[in-house]
Amino acid sequence: MDPNVEAVIAKHRSREKQGLQKYGVDTTRADLSATEWLSHLQEELMDAAVYAERLLQEAAEGEEHGKRIVSFRFDERSLVSLDELVAAGHVGPETEKVFRRILKAAEAGTRS
Repeated sequence: MDPNVEAVIAKHRSREKQGLQKYGVDTTRADLSATEWLSHLQEELMDAAVYAERLLQEAAEGEEHGKRIVSFRFDERSLVSLDELVAAGHVGPETEKVFRRILKAAEAGTRS
């Protein structure tokens, strides 16, 4: 078994328990429309963009000071998912720019 996969599964189980305790429902709930689920996804992705921006800023500062920086890796599915969200109108132009910049920086970082 891949220990990284196992670690992610354990984290999912922990989040599942926390979410159930906090909200009293899981993702099998039927009270949200597809648009509401996409809105939740968009909010999560916007948070992810903020986290990535922070790390990019930290990486840039580290590079200026000669520190070793951790590289980020994205696969093609990240681009497909973003394209789908943009096409569906769930990601606005400014958010798309942020995501594209993050993906471009990540791609450049994996080549070095």
